[in-house]
Amino acid sequence: MSELCTMMLAVSLTYRHIMRISFAKKESNVLYLTVIFLFSLRYLITETIVRFLLLMGMLRLPAELIVNISVGMPVKNIENPDEDILVKKVEELWNAGLVVVVAAGNDGPAPHTITSPGTSRKVITVGTGTEAGGEYSGQGPVLGSCVCKPDIIAPATNILSCDNHGKSYKKRSGTSMATPIVSGTIALLLSNEPWLSNRDVKIRLMQNAVDCGMAKSRQGWGLLNPEGMLRIK
Repeated sequence: MSELCTMMLAVSLTYRHIMRISFAKKESNVLYLTVIFLFSLRYLITETIVRFLLLMGMLRLPAELIVNISVGMPVKNIENPDEDILVKKVEELWNAGLVVVVAAGNDGPAPHTITSPGTSRKVITVGTGTEAGGEYSGQGPVLGSCVCKPDIIAPATNILSCDNHGKSYKKRSGTSMATPIVSGTIALLLSNEPWLSNRDVKIRLMQNAVDCGMAKSRQGWGLLNPEGMLRIK
């Protein structure tokens, strides 16, 4: 039951974070709103139920779940970042078949500033850059492992979201704002092609990212391209 409680908490926090970013402003991009809408109603709820049934032993079908992590911590083990406890835990989720999407952190733009667990070579690490409106994103490569991060960049600056102090809204910036945009796009992808594995998702992101002309240590594969990922013509 502890696994179920942990999973439900992660789902709840992700849902709230994504929803407050996406619906704070009426004139938000229609495609992103569609992505989040389907994520919350068609994918998130359905997969939560499936995971519950799996944990209860009432269902024996494979299930995918997206884990959105919009937080990060300084890397403690610089010589061997793969031994960081956060990295180990997110890689356990990845190895279990979950799609793990993690913020790159806001300690850039200097090199070697990706925060943990975004340093993991397996998970999808989301940053931002000039083409996405920010210069503060954590940059690679990862010290101690030379892993090139981030994997992809997405809009992260002046995103209108809920304010913790009252019922108003506030513009916020950071890779924590970019990460749910990528998670939502992946959710829509999996709602259309549920047979894709987490590795397939990474490949689709890579194949459709838009090269912004920046160093790979700053942009990864490039700017998120929802239309290309979803094959919208």
